[in-house]
Amino acid sequence: MRPRIETGPESIAQLKNAFETTHQYFALLHLGYFFEDLSRRINVSRLARTVHIQTPPNLTYTLHADLIAQALQNMYDNPSKSSILSHLILLNSLRGITMSLATAFESAKGKGHSELQDAFQTEVFLDDAALTDSFVGITRFLRNVLSHNIEDELRLREVDYAVQRDYRNNKRNKCGPVMKFQYRYDDPSSAIHIPGYSHGLLIELDLNRLTPGQPFESAMSAHQSLLFAEFCCNSLLFLYRKHIGEVAG
Repeated sequence: MRPRIETGPESIAQLKNAFETTHQYFALLHLGYFFEDLSRRINVSRLARTVHIQTPPNLTYTLHADLIAQALQNMYDNPSKSSILSHLILLNSLRGITMSLATAFESAKGKGHSELQDAFQTEVFLDDAALTDSFVGITRFLRNVLSHNIEDELRLREVDYAVQRDYRNNKRNKCGPVMKFQYRYDDPSSAIHIPGYSHGLLIELDLNRLTPGQPFESAMSAHQSLLFAEFCCNSLLFLYRKHIGEVAG
């Protein structure tokens, strides 16, 4: 069994930073989807106005009312069509969450290993090394893929997953190229047990089956992405409360 996370200042700082950043992005996810839903049901384009953003030292940047009104009108006129708001909110929130967590895994180093990753294995995944490996692997996969999003429809680039694929195909790696992550909150034996909350999470990524140019959503659906973002936040909240205390506010 690996040790529990140490309470040294560096490890706690990494946990605190990862928690705070991921929950900011998770709040952004909720706000973005809420305002998109509101804009589909109520035509608020008429409320659009030019916005002057004041930035120090006494500088102003202007957001133009006509562009805002057009985007709002498009969402209201096409309520069943995916909008740029939800598309970018999901990708950027998931990018921010996985980047924060992957960076924390890579920065919180003890004696040749990540103490935060140790905490996930022993305390969140109850010493299930394979589950921990899949979770960390999927987190890094998403961080790599989403960090280079420059297209309207996100498509996979081999350069973003080739190193990870080759590493996982190495005979010394016991886990192999398939990353399978499954978690159920309503299972009483789960560390993060939420009675009555039926949303479970199942993601299975076979890096050998990915192809360059493949749409991201064919590898991981929007529903899976939302549930994975939620799990990242739930697991960090669980560890935060255990090692730091209740969240203020």
